[in-house]
Amino acid sequence: MFVTDFHTHTCASPDSRTTLPQLLAAAEAAGVRELAVTDHAEGSDALQAASASYEAAAAFAAAYNGPVRLARGIELGQPLADEARSRAVLAAHAWDVVLLSQHDSPEGEDYYRINFNGRHLPTVMRAYLWELLRVIEWGHGHVLAHLTYPLRYMPPFDHAGYGDELDAVLRAVAARGLALEINTGGLRSRRREINPAPEVVRRFFELGGELITVGSDAHRAADVGAHFEDGCAVARAAGFRYHAVFFGGKAKMQKL
Repeated sequence: MFVTDFHTHTCASPDSRTTLPQLLAAAEAAGVRELAVTDHAEGSDALQAASASYEAAAAFAAAYNGPVRLARGIELGQPLADEARSRAVLAAHAWDVVLLSQHDSPEGEDYYRINFNGRHLPTVMRAYLWELLRVIEWGHGHVLAHLTYPLRYMPPFDHAGYGDELDAVLRAVAARGLALEINTGGLRSRRREINPAPEVVRRFFELGGELITVGSDAHRAADVGAHFEDGCAVARAAGFRYHAVFFGGKAKMQKL
């Protein structure tokens, strides 16, 4: 199988200590052949962090002659929190791939920091999905990353109550021609689940979605390429026959 990983982080992200050479060495060892470095760009230092990541990748790629093809990407978190800054990040470099994500609640707090005790969790999910819908309709990206991200940090609950909002997001992703990411990082979270769940990937296919990517969300070298086959199995079961990688902003299809 031709292994790819289109969601990884280096020490240019504030929550990773992994250097780019360490990431590439781990990718080689894991059999990954196409890899996107997608460091975080969010908050007041988004442009500085994005440029540091891009320049490090460009410098390394110029001297690298190993077996891994490197894509220079970015994970643009909550881009509508400061649209002007987000546009500056996008314009600063020729990104191969832009992941769009929403880590923060409407109150501006990352979901992993929230104490969910006493909260009506379907309402929390509806608010997350409506904000995510605004991000998708903004449209400046290639991939929607880790849909249902808040579920990684929530206790178990009845998921009825936000299906319409979830369908609206999936329809918008399909209509915009974006890729839906199958993020295997959730298998390393407390819930031990892929994001989004297999039934959501299947629903995306039913609603006309055509593009999916698979990403480990690795912040450590040891996690590069992790659970790639699990992600591919979810895609195949949903009806997909190919997954996408991006170079120069264009989707390239790989057989599952």
